[in-house]
Amino acid sequence: MASSRASAQPAAVRAIAEKARDRLSGRYRRLTPRGKFGVVAIAAVARESLGFIWAIAHAAAPAAAAVPGAQDAGPRAPGAGRGSSHR
Repeated sequence: MASSRASAQPAAVRAIAEKARDRLSGRYRRLTPRGKFGVVAIAAVARESLGFIWAIAHAAAPAAAAVPGAQDAGPRAPGAGRGSSHR
């Protein structure tokens, strides 16, 4: 059953979240019977969940790339911002 908060999300975000829920819970359930310690299985699932979090963030974000100044300004001058001083 989807909560009202989940149903308010875009369809793409809901699809990614459902895929993550199915895959990550299954991964945990497969790792623990194979003899992995619970903390090891949780760490593996946590690492994999970061990919889903990244995908949801990009799916939910408005076209931030089109906003001026949203992206990096490009390469900086060598030594800039490193606190180096020329003597």
